[in-house]
Amino acid sequence: MMNDQERDNMWVSIKTALADNTRKTEQILTAFPSGDTDGHRRYYEAVIEWRELRNRLVREALIKVTQAGALAGAGWVALARVSDPHFGARCQRRREGAGQRARPAAPEVRGTAGSGDCWLLVVAA
Repeated sequence: MMNDQERDNMWVSIKTALADNTRKTEQILTAFPSGDTDGHRRYYEAVIEWRELRNRLVREALIKVTQAGALAGAGWVALARVSDPHFGARCQRRREGAGQRARPAAPEVRGTAGSGDCWLLVVAA
């Protein structure tokens, strides 16, 4: 059981701690404009939502660009195969070193594109 002196000391320490917490809370509230903590929270929720939306749009745009690039690459390869059906075989022979056979007359060439030892020939149709 507590005596009166211990009980009074406990109440004084509780009141001191409560006053200290109240002072700290008031000090924290001065950081918000007009002490509006809800407005502060809503503002940052809106900022976060906007950034998430922007990130989602950028991600979707990058996916669309990647898909379009892959489709363009597939179209380029298909065009190469249609315009020169022996393209793959000729590249294979060159890699194997069998490209020293007599070659047929070269068609009219409009341009070239590619790299390494196999160039894509765009021929006149």
